Amino acid sequence: MSQQHSASATTPGEEIVLVHVAMITMGAVVASAGALWLAGAQWLVDRHVIVAAHLDPLLVIPGTGGAGLDLARVFIGAGVLLAVMVVATSWVANRVRLQRVEG
Repeated sequence: MSQQHSASATTPGEEIVLVHVAMITMGAVVASAGALWLAGAQWLVDRHVIVAAHLDPLLVIPGTGGAGLDLARVFIGAGVLLAVMVVATSWVANRVRLQRVEG
């Protein structure tokens, strides 16, 4: 009889190596996250997605050095959130209706 091995079969040693690689990768991502966050916040301010701290935003976003959203951007964000909720609710209702018709 021949033994069949699946492609996903791993030894305990290989699993330990994968855990170590994942931990090192996550460490590198977390270490660079702060720098990427600040650069991303500055990019958003430069493109007028959020307002700079000196313009006294209504809603300050933590970790951006005081930058945030003014009233117009709060309304835009609320509208986008409402639109996403309407689309998601419609999709779920449609799926439930289709399941009732099929089953």
